[in-house]
Order: sequence, then C-alpha cells, then structure tokens
Amino acid sequence: MSCKAQMGKVYECNVVGTINVAVQSVQDEESGTLIEREMDTPFLLNITDSSHQIKSIEENDDLVTDFTKDINAQSNQRVHHVLIPQHQDDVFLNVANYETNMKLPSPPVRVQTKVQVASKFCRVGINIKADKMNESNLTDLSVLMAVPNAVKGDTVKMSRRGGIWDSLKRMLVWNVKELKIGAELGLQAQFEIILNSGGDDNGIIDTSALCFPVLLRCSSLQGQLSGLDIDLLEADGDESIFHLTHTYSRTYRIMYRTIGQPEDF
Repeated sequence: MSCKAQMGKVYECNVVGTINVAVQSVQDEESGTLIEREMDTPFLLNITDSSHQIKSIEENDDLVTDFTKDINAQSNQRVHHVLIPQHQDDVFLNVANYETNMKLPSPPVRVQTKVQVASKFCRVGINIKADKMNESNLTDLSVLMAVPNAVKGDTVKMSRRGGIWDSLKRMLVWNVKELKIGAELGLQAQFEIILNSGGDDNGIIDTSALCFPVLLRCSSLQGQLSGLDIDLLEADGDESIFHLTHTYSRTYRIMYRTIGQPEDF
C-alpha cells in the first residue's frame, strides 16, 4: 500500500491485493483418514465493488474459466467461475490480483524519523504509530534502516533490544511481534560520525550525508482497507460437497525517507 496526503488530511491510497482460495480436505468420520477428491472443484467467486474502487483486476487463467463483469451496474459486481484441480487440497492458490484507488482519513500506520547531531555523535529516532481506527492489531513488524557511510556502523548503540546490525548491507533491522491499535513504538540508534567524511577542515559536518532511509513492513490479519466484498458460492449444477471458508490477510508497506538537521540533545 502507498499513501500520499491531500488537503484536509485526506490520504489517497493505492492498494495492491491478491485473492487466494484453498479447498479444505475432508476427513472420513470413521477412519479419520483424508478423503481424496476424485474430481475438480468448481465454484463461483463473487466480487462486489460498490464504491467503484477497483482500478484493475487480473484473473489467473489457469483457474478462472470464465467471468461475468458488471452484472449489477450499481454495486459493480463480478462473478468468476473458478475450478480448483484435484490433488490441490489445503493449498492456497492465487485466483486474481487487483489494484484499487481510495481515500482514507488516515493511514493504518505512520512513521516519523528524526536525526540529531552533537559533537561526533549522530542519533536517529524512529516513531511508529498504529492508527486508532484500525480493525485489528498490527503484527510481524519489520523495521529496516539503511545506515550511510558517513557514520561508523559498528559503533551503534540501540535503545531497544533485538536490533540487528548487518555490516555487509549496512542496515539495522528490528523485528517486533505486535503493535496494538493506537499504540506507539519508539526506536533509537546512536552512531559515531566519521568526521573526515562529509566535513570541512574545521570539522563542520555536512548533514546531507546523514540520510537514514527507513522501510517498515507489517501485517494486519483481520483488517481490510478497501470496500470490496468477496463471496464464495456453489456453482450451478455442482453436486460435490465441500467446505467454503474466507481467510483475509492484508499487508501494509510504507517507506519513509528523511534527512535530519543538526540539533543539540
């Protein structure tokens, strides 16, 4: 997901999503063994886009045998005829990929960075805040911060345990299991500056060399940003018996770059 702010603090978002479907295997009640399907499983995938957010959609031709577009102009419905091959139980298969445009009052997560310089040290602060309107907690957070050559990476001191310094990639990585709705996460790292790198003869540091790009990856297993509704229905004339389930997973990706100005601390 990518966002950009507009006037009035409205965020225009571009979301790229996937629709994956799996057929659950059936267990014999007496023996407890799994019953192997002897035929392909057909069903209907109904996508309703009443807010007309879909910008584009691409079906997997190996699984989608046919689809009907705009059967209801007001609700903007699409019905896809899907056929899951036998011997493909309990495996999620990609049925379609889509891209949507929408407007949100606030993004699901925000990232702010601040760089402070004092003497021969540089301190970087990262603040991550989950939006209070999220439907569920954010999980599996990965924070990656690229470290410029203007500082000594091996002198890093971190305020939070668990951070890993990758000297080969010159990158700091933090992994956080969960961030609750409306909660904030603060990370800090301090480095020793290489004074002869990006400075003049008087030891004045060129702060343009102190750029720390930050990339945040996180997941929300229950939240949904778009207004799409997805239903699975039995195909007409289908006599097979199978269990239909919905599993939604949304992943938000935000990349925030900043260059700090020298400040005392």
